[in-house]
Amino acid sequence: MSTLVDASYLGASGLRDVPDDRFHALSPRAFAMHRRERSFEGVSVVRLHGTAIEFRNDGAEDEVDGVEFVFVTPHPDVAPEAGQEISRIEYIPTWVNHRRRLREDACYLVIRAGRDALTGIVPQLPAEPRHIPVRGTLTRATHAFASSLLDHSDSLTAVESYATGQLLTEMVGAMILDRFGFGLGPDAETTTASARLRDQATAVIAQRRADPALGVEEIATSVLVSPRSLQAAFAEVSTTVSAQIRQQRAALAAHLLTSSRYQVLSIDEIAREAGFGSTLSMRRALQDLYGATPSQLRRDGRAGAPH
Repeated sequence: MSTLVDASYLGASGLRDVPDDRFHALSPRAFAMHRRERSFEGVSVVRLHGTAIEFRNDGAEDEVDGVEFVFVTPHPDVAPEAGQEISRIEYIPTWVNHRRRLREDACYLVIRAGRDALTGIVPQLPAEPRHIPVRGTLTRATHAFASSLLDHSDSLTAVESYATGQLLTEMVGAMILDRFGFGLGPDAETTTASARLRDQATAVIAQRRADPALGVEEIATSVLVSPRSLQAAFAEVSTTVSAQIRQQRAALAAHLLTSSRYQVLSIDEIAREAGFGSTLSMRRALQDLYGATPSQLRRDGRAGAPH
């Protein structure tokens, strides 16, 4: 079920008055700050109104293991005519030590998504905070959907909460793939044709990796190139299409093994659900990528970063 927290604060210490040590005010002057949060299955949405803000993570064990997308819009008291126009977006991983400062009077809409759930969508998550260009329908749709969840306090059923969490996770995962792509490098507008081809192929693999028949020819057909051209694009970054399929299937298997909602599935069933031809193939892939057996991943309840 979702939970809703709504509170207002006023004080010279600003965001330090918020009962969440991840947010710290940089400005010493007093200002009114409003915080509203709603949580779903594995995802939470937070809205903060304030002045300069710092997102800080010291790598503590109890930190949420995932990523935060921070949408910055003008503060309504400063620029009421701007409405919900997005001025910037920040990507912030929570599993590494960092400080990310945003110096402006603004509203901050933060989407927090779990790392394990996202690695079921994105082959590899960027490990450093990054600024993301504001563009496209996906950006605005994600912001609008998350904002609408905070604008309404309707209670949700367990199914609605689960579906909402899944939608938010899918949207965040799609934004990461769209902005960072396969190589997690520059923005897609400045990448080479080969990099864009790898991004397109990676998206196809992410969507169809559970299909045991998925191979180079099927992917090449989907992205409208020859199998040879597709293989050459992946060879430029010292990998192969088959290796990418294997990695994404392993990520899916790790997600299924570590998620409590899939505990009813046997290890053999998870191998089939993840697209592996056999349990042995899955075991070898997990050992190579995560250094753990299926039983170890299920027991620990989480998978580390791929090797």
